[in-house]
Amino acid sequence: MEDADRRRFCGQVVGDQCRYGGAAQQLFTLKPIDEDLIAQCAEETGGRFVVVEDHLAHGGLATRIADVVTDRGIRLTAFERLGIPQVYAGFGEDEQLRDKHGYGLDATVAAARRVIAEF
Repeated sequence: MEDADRRRFCGQVVGDQCRYGGAAQQLFTLKPIDEDLIAQCAEETGGRFVVVEDHLAHGGLATRIADVVTDRGIRLTAFERLGIPQVYAGFGEDEQLRDKHGYGLDATVAAARRVIAEF
């Protein structure tokens, strides 16, 4: 995700009502994972995460983030994981599949708003 896309996405999520820092991050690998970045994000957002995985949701990035915060004793306020459930994903265009499985743009914005509402 490019910086301009991150800002646009964050603007859609919080609009003019942003009460704390936050940003969209893109982690490229699960091993090794940038544990310091995860800890920094937890600190900057008050322990709030929305993890969007463009594949099966279980056993991926959200699991690794949960491992890091648990191992470091970081307390989370809110944590949402979006991605393909443990089912056959089917065929279709990327956007159609994301919407079908609940992690398209609208679902991601809604999840981020739920996490922010818990502030």
